[in-house]
Amino acid sequence: MANRLLRFAQLAHEVAQDAIPERAHRFAPKRYTQPQLLACLLVKEYLRLDYRTAQETLEVSDGLRDAIGLTVVPDYSTLWRFAHEKATDDVVATALVETGRRFKASGHDPPPGPPLVAIDSTGMFCGHASRYFDQRRRKGSTSTLSRARCRDNSHSSVIPPPTLILHGSGAGTA
Repeated sequence: MANRLLRFAQLAHEVAQDAIPERAHRFAPKRYTQPQLLACLLVKEYLRLDYRTAQETLEVSDGLRDAIGLTVVPDYSTLWRFAHEKATDDVVATALVETGRRFKASGHDPPPGPPLVAIDSTGMFCGHASRYFDQRRRKGSTSTLSRARCRDNSHSSVIPPPTLILHGSGAGTA
């Protein structure tokens, strides 16, 4: 296989077959096997997708379905339920590490690390803080830890706490 993703999916299915039994019990539905569902989870983690996007990716890719051995694509809720009820974190982590090891041994590079984001607030228009907000702030109803105030030369606004602000030239804090 020339495609990295297809090779990863094939290796994920092989690792999953070694990691967990074919069925959870003898009366388990025969639509998917546990290794197929685990391989879907490994591909989801490899691509850093959510459950719905993983389902859509499997639906549009014949090659991925063939590499995992799927005839029917599992619903996102099936993947979520399998991940939270059947596959423990240890099993998924161990299978992911083993798949990565085999993937690297087959001559492919492991997936890149998390993407980096650079933020520059130079000239950023933060919005406007209303008079009503300023009046409420003066009364002390909002703590200084729950809000950060961003002030440019001509603009002022309130930024919620999770927002990361890196100041460039011309920007300052009040």
